[in-house]
Formats: sequence, C-alpha cells, structure tokens
Amino acid sequence: MPVLTAVSALAAGAAVLLCRSRCHSLRSNAQLAKTSGAGNDESQLCEQKRPNIRNAEKDRPASCAFAERVASTAKEAYLLRRPLAHRQTVLASILALRGEELFVISFGVGTKFLDGEAISHRDVVRDLHGEVLARRGFLRFLHEDVLRCLSGEEAELVEHNGEEGCKLRDDVSLHLYTSSVPCGNASWKRWAKGGSTCSHVDPNSPLWPKQMHPQIHFHARAEGQAAFLVKSESKELQAMNKSIGPLPVGTALFQSELGRREQGPLTCSDKVAQWSALGLCDDLLSAAFAASTPRLASCTIGRKFSWPHAARALCCRLQGFHRGQMKELPQGYGLQHLDLFGCSVKLDDGVYEDGAGADFTEHRCLVWTRGDEAAEILDGRTGLVAETGAISRISKLSLTELASKWQEFIPAKALEERRKAYREAKTLGPPAWHATAHEELGLQVLWRGDGQSTVYSIYRRIDLRRCVQEILGAFTFFYT
Repeated sequence: MPVLTAVSALAAGAAVLLCRSRCHSLRSNAQLAKTSGAGNDESQLCEQKRPNIRNAEKDRPASCAFAERVASTAKEAYLLRRPLAHRQTVLASILALRGEELFVISFGVGTKFLDGEAISHRDVVRDLHGEVLARRGFLRFLHEDVLRCLSGEEAELVEHNGEEGCKLRDDVSLHLYTSSVPCGNASWKRWAKGGSTCSHVDPNSPLWPKQMHPQIHFHARAEGQAAFLVKSESKELQAMNKSIGPLPVGTALFQSELGRREQGPLTCSDKVAQWSALGLCDDLLSAAFAASTPRLASCTIGRKFSWPHAARALCCRLQGFHRGQMKELPQGYGLQHLDLFGCSVKLDDGVYEDGAGADFTEHRCLVWTRGDEAAEILDGRTGLVAETGAISRISKLSLTELASKWQEFIPAKALEERRKAYREAKTLGPPAWHATAHEELGLQVLWRGDGQSTVYSIYRRIDLRRCVQEILGAFTFFYT
C-alpha cells in the first residue's frame, strides 16, 4: 500500500505540473497574440497617416512610333536648353522633319496670359501659353529663314518658289507637339465617345500614319459643340451662358468683337484651328509666300489626349472652310486636317501626393528658337523679358522689324496683295482670333462652323464716321 500511495502521489504531481505548463503556454500565446495585434494596429495607423504618392502623369499608350519620336525630340531639346527648371507646366514645340532628320525649330513653356487691356500693345507678349509661344518662336525663325533665302543664302526650311517669294521645301514637313491637350474646346469631353485612335488610318504611309477625318454632324451647336472660347480668370465671365453647361476650366465664351477688350485671348484650341485653316504664317509673313503658306502636318499630344475631341476642336469644326463651299476664299487658304496622335512620353517624371494636384502658378515662361543658346525667360505678369523688362524677341514689334529686312526683296504691290488675301481669308473664317486682324477691315465675321453662314458685327473702334459707313455698307446683318 505505501508503494501504491507513493506512485499515485507522483502521478498526481506530474499531472499538476503538466497542467501548469500548458496554462502558462496558453497565457504566453495570448499575450503574444495581443502584442502582435497591437503591432498590426500601429502598422495600420502608420499606413493611414502615410500619404499616397502617385505619378505626376498617368501611363498612356502611344498612337505610333512617329509620335514617340516627336515627343522625345521635343522633350530632349527642352531639357537641354531651359535656363530654369519647371516641374508642372505645359511644353509645346514646333518641329521640322527634313528628309529623315527630325529637329526642333522652337519651343514654348507657359500657362499665363494678360487681360484684355494689353490687346493693343505691340511691345508685349499677351498670350504666354506654350503653344502660342512655340508658334511665335517659329515665326521668328521663319523670318530669318526667308531672309536667308531671298538674299541668296542657303535656307533650312524654305526655297524660292519660282516667283517673287518663297515656299516650304518639298522634303520638309512641320509638326506640333504639346505636352497636354490644348486648352479650350479640345479639353471639352462632350458630344463624342473618347478614345486615343483614329478609325480611318492608312497604315502604308511611309513616314507616319495618315488619317481620314469623318465629317462631323453638329447636333449640339447650342450647347457649344463648335464654340470658340477665350482664356479667362474671371468667375463672372465663366458663369455666363449657363444654358450650355459648364465650360472647360479657365475659359469663357467668346462674346463679340465689341467686348473684345474685356476678354482674354482665344484659347489654344481655337488658335490651332486657325493654323489648320490659314497656315502658320501671320499677316506679315503671309506676304513672303505667294502660293502656299507653311502648314502643320500633325499634332502630338501628351496628357488627356482624346482623338475624337481633339479632331473636333483642332480642325474638323471648320470642315466647311474651303473653296469648294466658299468661292470667295482667296487661293491658298482653307482647312487642312491634322494627323492627331497621342504619346506615352511624359514631360513630368515626378510624383505628388493624392489630393495635392498639379501646381501651374509659375509665372516665368520660356520661348526658344533654333540657333539660340538658351531660352528667353518671359514674365507672365507683364509680357516682357523677366528681370530686365526688355521687349521680347517674339513680340509683334520685334517680328515687324525682322520682316522689314526681307520685304525689300519683294515688290511693294505683291506684298500688299498677299497681305490683303490673308486678311480676307481671316475675315471669312472663325471669329477674330487676334484683335489686330480687323483693325483695318473694321468688321468681324462669326463662323458657325459648318460653312453655311456668317454674321457681321459692328466695327469695334470708337470712330463714329467709319462705324456709320460700315453699318450702311454691311446691311446683311444677321443674315443666315
């Protein structure tokens, strides 16, 4: 019996120890789980506090290899020649393809403009958006190239046309790049289903895919489908004409030439449409080209590209602007559709936090022309060269001085006839893209977008005698 009792006691003791060990293990596991749970809570809290970081630009597909080449060439020229670093901005470039060589003629960087009070100042640059600056830089180069051609030197883009003037070389084509969709109508994502490709493309085109633009049916004209807009920071102007719905950010409806001084410049969509209809030349340079003015062949767009909306805004809404429908249109003018592409090349490789958005407050703008060591820095608040306050090399005054150097090679009568033809073509086109377009004609023509009708409005200057003459001479007011 004593032996059995001792064995029983030992077994009972072992059971108690085993039970205590298991209880201790369970308590330890519970504490470990609790500690681990607290760690997870802290980790989750850290993740909540940590802001989400996203790329400044979304990934996007490229329309074709040529578009990638255009965008890469434009970006490389900008990064190489900029005197200051921009992060979030808009870059636009005009490039030339000569044979197989692609090179940048000019680029502009900026998102600023001056209000209507600066409209008549020839010594300031009023519109400092990238596309407009790039085109002005191109005009400066073209003035210099025309001078080289007419004075017997070798030019880069132009050649003698066999008459008294120049033409674009047969092996040269011109191309526009802009890092973001042009402001205005092209950014109005309405009246069509979006997409990055054209449904009618010739894949056998040797240099880039040529596109066929289908005719647009303007079923929503009253909603602004073909409307021209102005750049505006005025909440009052932006709130006008609410019946057509919200306008693209930073724009207002173009009202009329009578209220032009209270409005900003026309949007970049409208100006690219002008270049599609009339060519890249202005009133001055049009006199150097007797038969055909230099034109854009394509436009490559980075951010927010949509082919149907870009096509409508940049060319197709002027589909009736040609000599087939407008017999009075001077020879050499009329709409030429653009080949429109998207690209995957990003101008801004940086990142920013969700909710922060892009910041386009930088007032310093850039313009560069082929041959310059560095870009000229303009002040977006004054339209003059930053820091010095000097007149820009691309101002109307500066370009006029350049024109005077080559105009002596062309007879005065030919100069005047060609300038008159340009003014007539512009008067027959969409609403006055530039306030100076009608200083001599005294009339504004509002374009409906389908080539069916025009509407004349009263001369805008305070000249009562001439106003009466124009009213009496243009009593086809509001004829449709």
